[in-house]
Amino acid sequence: MALNKNKEILIPSAIIGILSLGLIFLVIFPLKNEIKKNSEEFNQIKNNLALLETKTEDIEEIKQDYQNFQTRIEQVNKLFIDFDAPLEFINFLENNAEDTGLSIEISSLSSKKIKEDPWPSLTFQMKLKGPSSNFLSYIQKLENAPYLIEITRLYIRKLEQQEGVEKGIEANVSIKVFARQKI
Repeated sequence: MALNKNKEILIPSAIIGILSLGLIFLVIFPLKNEIKKNSEEFNQIKNNLALLETKTEDIEEIKQDYQNFQTRIEQVNKLFIDFDAPLEFINFLENNAEDTGLSIEISSLSSKKIKEDPWPSLTFQMKLKGPSSNFLSYIQKLENAPYLIEITRLYIRKLEQQEGVEKGIEANVSIKVFARQKI
């Protein structure tokens, strides 16, 4: 009978042991492996999300830089006159002469690309007549103009009263203005 009792205890214990091992190998280990795999996927997704957020911030920064550069490029482009139609600049010269009380004649216009110059340029020949103080004011306006201007030649002659202008000057001025060409 004692042997039977041991059998009665041993058989259910063996069945419980086998079921426990089966539960461990068939349920718990696969579940543990699945949790580990999902955890790795989650970490990978989290890392990808962090990378995307960084890239999004970089893109926003690039957009802001682009807008700043566009503004600066527009400002730089305003320094150059239109190579093909410099009418706006000619009006600028004439209006400043009128504002300073000088008479102006723009006698020639030539365009060229000089090897030493970084940009193409237009050269204007002007004859100005009027009081010398007005002439200095005109030259200051040229120097402070919103264009890239270089005075290349300047000849000044004193005028006598009989030429119709009260003791003034006549100046022949040659200026070079840098221009942009349409591409």
